[in-house]
Amino acid sequence: MIDINIVARNNFEFAQKIIEELKIETIWKKYNSTANLVGSMKTGLLMNHLDIDYHIYSEDFSIKTSFSAVAEIAQNPRVKQIHFKNNLEEEDRCLEWHLEYLDKQVRIWQIDLIHIMNDSPYVGTFERVAEKINLVLTDELRSKILNIKWNLSKGNNKAMGIEVCKAVIDDNVSTYPEFLKWKENNSNEGIMIWEPKA
Repeated sequence: MIDINIVARNNFEFAQKIIEELKIETIWKKYNSTANLVGSMKTGLLMNHLDIDYHIYSEDFSIKTSFSAVAEIAQNPRVKQIHFKNNLEEEDRCLEWHLEYLDKQVRIWQIDLIHIMNDSPYVGTFERVAEKINLVLTDELRSKILNIKWNLSKGNNKAMGIEVCKAVIDDNVSTYPEFLKWKENNSNEGIMIWEPKA
């Protein structure tokens, strides 16, 4: 029988090694930028959707800086693909980088580097969300979230991690079937803004 807490811990430790290997935070620092870990990695809720999320801020934001930093990270031969999207004229005011990293177990990790302009309305938002989730997480809530995420990865249903957290923390959803019903009544597209009342 699978121990989901061990899976989550192993994924967290493996992700830390990837971060160190790619020197993500160190490289961005060279460009006067700060890379903040957010999402499931920050909350210790990383399951079978292997993703590492960073929000990045620069003292002097520029597209050139963004390309230069990502080019350094991409020198690692385990980075197999990079997808780029320019959202500077959109509401979120950012550059999106999505890297695919192939680990030694032949698993693909998605590394999202979101380079955010300092006048974006989302500056600091997801850092605060992660902090508040960590404040309210109990062992019981963690187990429910991890169980739902585990089952999502085994089926054809998809959901954002923040949706699972909201369903469990705010709406008392306890099981995967309950979450699927919750999802039917709480459809969400685009950026989801929610944080627990901590």
